[in-house]
Amino acid sequence: MKVLTPFRDLDKTGKSRKKKLLKIFLIVFVIFFILVILPGLNVLRTVRNTKKSATVLSQSFKQNDFPAVKTNITLVSKNLKSTKTSLIFLKPFGFIPFIGVYYNDAVHLTNAGIEGLEAADILVSGVEPYADVLGLKEKSQNPQQAQNRVKAFVKALKSLLPVFEKVSPKVASVKKEIDEINPDRYPKSLFGFRAKEQISTAKTLTDQLETLLVDGRPALEVLPEILGEPRQKNYLILFQNDKEIRPSGGFLTAFTYLRANQGDISTAESDDIYKLDEQIDRVCRNVICNLTPPAAIVKYLPEPTGKQKQAIESRDSNISPDFKVDSEEFTRFYTISGRQSYDGIIAVDTYLVRDLLAALGPIKVEGYDKPFDKDNVVDALEGYSEIVFSGTSGRKSVLGDLMSSIFMSVLAAPRSQLDDLFETTMTSLNEKHILFYFKDEKYQKVFEDLNWAGRIINFDKDYFHLNDSNFAGGKAGLFVTEEIDQQIKIDKDGTITKTVTIKYKNEGKYSSRNPGFRDWVRIFVPKGSQLISSKGSQNQVLTSEDLGKTVFEAFHVVRPEGSSTLQFEYKLPFKYKKDTPYSLFIQKQPGTDGFKYKISINSKKVEEFLLQTDKKLELKF
Repeated sequence: MKVLTPFRDLDKTGKSRKKKLLKIFLIVFVIFFILVILPGLNVLRTVRNTKKSATVLSQSFKQNDFPAVKTNITLVSKNLKSTKTSLIFLKPFGFIPFIGVYYNDAVHLTNAGIEGLEAADILVSGVEPYADVLGLKEKSQNPQQAQNRVKAFVKALKSLLPVFEKVSPKVASVKKEIDEINPDRYPKSLFGFRAKEQISTAKTLTDQLETLLVDGRPALEVLPEILGEPRQKNYLILFQNDKEIRPSGGFLTAFTYLRANQGDISTAESDDIYKLDEQIDRVCRNVICNLTPPAAIVKYLPEPTGKQKQAIESRDSNISPDFKVDSEEFTRFYTISGRQSYDGIIAVDTYLVRDLLAALGPIKVEGYDKPFDKDNVVDALEGYSEIVFSGTSGRKSVLGDLMSSIFMSVLAAPRSQLDDLFETTMTSLNEKHILFYFKDEKYQKVFEDLNWAGRIINFDKDYFHLNDSNFAGGKAGLFVTEEIDQQIKIDKDGTITKTVTIKYKNEGKYSSRNPGFRDWVRIFVPKGSQLISSKGSQNQVLTSEDLGKTVFEAFHVVRPEGSSTLQFEYKLPFKYKKDTPYSLFIQKQPGTDGFKYKISINSKKVEEFLLQTDKKLELKF
């Protein structure tokens, strides 16, 4: 009889286990290979194919090769649909913590691409019949060709509106998918893509396209009329110097005329605001003009001699944070002058001019030695405003000359610059660096609905608007920064108390441009709010009502290389409803550029952001 030793039994048992483990490992590997690696490799393959075909599509768009565009749209769409099919096999990854969000982002991005291409296909098919008259097949255009393109667009717009209507739902679907993706989850570069930048750009562009095609449809419908079809329209382009901030966006420095006649758009003569006021003054010597200044002007804006103002001029007429109110008041002054009438006002500031030059490149303006570019234009305009203020004879109307040159350069811009110009324009509209006022209420309502008219809006929950006015403080806005902290306290019975702290810092040294930021401050809050306490104002804080809001008014000076802090504690006129988000609407002042906001509820920070556009918040805590 053969006897097995314990060691031999153990050895056989070990080998048997190893074989079983090896079999299990092989089975798991095969399953993993089939379910994960193969689909993953297939996804990578389709992504590469999509990237290649998308590059070709981009080139055909730039060349305005419509047949090639349509062919490549089909090809890219096919590759994206293959990617979508491949992603289905990886669906279980969508339920895994951490990994799941990236899988879901890939699905959202693919869906957005498919919807976006369908929108592009509809748009290209709709626009192609008008490609020749719109100049889309021309590689370059001179100003006359560009002007003809605008005229053709005005004529064709009525026929293009049904095309835009078909595209709108697709754009809305793209936006819905893109909004699910957080670009901050991604590095700068991923598999050859500038991931974070491209996702952020896609979000911005879809937001702007939806605004234009969905929210902006009424504007597209009235655009031919606004551009002078069938009757000529005249507009006043009014320059607001945001470095000397005023309630509607800046000190009124200069203006130029713009004529729109059946799409034929041109700029005419321009002038500075002091010449307008000199003309008004001459008229008012013989006629009672009723130009008594409001209390704020008398109180906070002294004459250069130090005396109080006895009359208000057109240059100080924009003391309301509501641009329509300001435009109607300015028009009252302008009418006294007897100058040519206008159908509306378009206000612009230095941010728009700078950003247009960033997209266009340097522009040479006839009569000026040095080209204007994004780096020197703000200083150039500041220098001009100082010459205007001094009343020097023979001063040039640089704003009109510059705006005319920029306008013609935009019209003649090559296809490669159009995307940047479109994004710059939409951003400036949403950030209130362009404001519109129309005497015709139909046009006015369209632009108010788009929030491009600088109105103070109605809102039945918590509301906040901070409005600064630099009165006789030079160009201190070049050097002043602001941070706003809102502490919201909600009691058990729903009572809401807010403490708003505004920290100002003047980072410039003393100079003629920076004698100190003499700031008339108003905060607009829900009507019926009650001021509990305040700190930092050099005068007693006043409470009043305006534009359907309660207003707290203060005054302080932020000295060069110094700082100042204002604080307002107040109780809201309504109570918080339990188990609902806290609704807060914050409106940005025109002419400002992204002040930092921090919002806390019951000592817990819930939001922190730069306020670059009006912002509606639904805060959960």
